[in-house]
Amino acid sequence: MEKPKDHLSQETTRTLFWVELVCAECSATTAGDWSSGRVNVREMKKVAEREGWSFGGIHAFCSANCRSGFIKKNPAVEENQR
Repeated sequence: MEKPKDHLSQETTRTLFWVELVCAECSATTAGDWSSGRVNVREMKKVAEREGWSFGGIHAFCSANCRSGFIKKNPAVEENQR
């Protein structure tokens, strides 16, 4: 008689996640890709910069208007944007 197989596999599974950069002001997106592990943020930023995006601190902006609008609404963040 064959022993029943354990329903919980010991093999690791890989789950894909969609990752993309999002504008801090208007929520526009760019430089998205599927990932099942480490995200190559540097490469995503390079793609976004070629599309005209800018970065300040931890924030990404799709345009100069969005960047200035965000800083206007969040004056305490301005120092981190430089």
